[in-house]
Amino acid sequence: MPTGFADLRDTLQTLGDKGRLLQVEEPVDAAFEAAALLAAAARRGDGAVLLSRIEGSTVPVCGNLVHSREVLGWALGVAEEAVPAELTRRLGSPIPPVLTGDGPVQAVEAKASLAQTLPILTHYRSDSGPFITTGLLSARDPVTGVVARGIHRMELRGENELGVALMNPPLADVYAQHKHQGTPMPVAVVVGIDPLTFCAFALKGSPQVDKLAIAGGLRGSPVEVTTAAHTGIPVPARAEFLLEGEIDPTDERKDGPLGEIGGYSMAFAATPTFRVRRITHRVDPIYHALLPTGPEGDLLLATVAEASIASRVAELFPFARRYHFVPSTFGSSLVVQVAPAPRAQVRSLLVHLVTLGMVKKVVAVADDVDPGDPVEVEWSVATRCQPDLDGMILSDLKGHVIDPSCPKLFHTAKLALDATGYERVRGHQRAVLDPDAVIRAATLLPERSSHG
Repeated sequence: MPTGFADLRDTLQTLGDKGRLLQVEEPVDAAFEAAALLAAAARRGDGAVLLSRIEGSTVPVCGNLVHSREVLGWALGVAEEAVPAELTRRLGSPIPPVLTGDGPVQAVEAKASLAQTLPILTHYRSDSGPFITTGLLSARDPVTGVVARGIHRMELRGENELGVALMNPPLADVYAQHKHQGTPMPVAVVVGIDPLTFCAFALKGSPQVDKLAIAGGLRGSPVEVTTAAHTGIPVPARAEFLLEGEIDPTDERKDGPLGEIGGYSMAFAATPTFRVRRITHRVDPIYHALLPTGPEGDLLLATVAEASIASRVAELFPFARRYHFVPSTFGSSLVVQVAPAPRAQVRSLLVHLVTLGMVKKVVAVADDVDPGDPVEVEWSVATRCQPDLDGMILSDLKGHVIDPSCPKLFHTAKLALDATGYERVRGHQRAVLDPDAVIRAATLLPERSSHG
């Protein structure tokens, strides 16, 4: 049964109906001001933001869309706390996309340049210039014919040129093939789609499965696709913008710096150039911006990682119960709650988790500990763990591209701690208040004074 949002506009409509959309009517500059406003709204807990007037542009900008898991709950039709389990369940039921006509995204062909058509934001003082941070790239694998998709940052290099940081598969692998052959790489990029389709582009999946089929499974209904006229690549028909052209493997330049999700400005020595040949968009399009250091990207990354890990780990380690990625760690710090299990099996689980690309630290806690409560987790480490016996440091493993502490690119040491206390803390019972008394106490406490 279909759930979720049909497209970006449907998302904004729902957020507005629920009182979770802040509309700003004053003119805002795309250089620095828009990013600062998104950051300030996130700190205040204002929800999503729609900037109606961007100076020098007729296109409004929205951001902070997925400001809490509740938004994903609305998209999935479940309660906020059920989001990870529901995402995990739906990952196992992909629904292939369905081809439609030209689609709304090809309704208008832009006559102006890329730089004039899209209100691309400059986010941080140290940035080299404007960056698209919500570009969803699609390219056909020249060997398998499968369309590879992903989210990659794109730097404005000229009126119709973008630098593309293809650092992760599958698109990094497709680009490597074109670079080896010395051939241009046809690419279609969309900007402005619904949150679940956005999540699907961020997932790491089988290279044989189109991520739009995964998106269909998450949405509970097939994604409508249209054939991009210049490249012939199928893309989401209800996106706001479509950019088509070729990535030139013979034109690589310095990329950045850009303030990344990890909180640091990062530059790459060389990334290829995307030459945009055709731009189309919906009637009265809306530009979706994502502030890299804002909570939206961190929450999306953690939620997608949790669902992906849970689906892969369930069969191997059935005693793993719940996962929690620590906020503001861009999916690198993980806490896993486990049911009672032999110490060797818990250690095997920890080793498995830290070998996953983005995870740098993982702590296992017992089933009486809330993995999302940092006080409970620290208490477990303090009282249920002997670091020399229950800790592991693994060197030279695959790391995260945006971790500046890596001694060499993409390689890092990783830390795992067994803080369950299983087979470690014996003869010590946890001090727990009587649950009936706790409920009774809550009814006896007087209302707190507003001045207290």
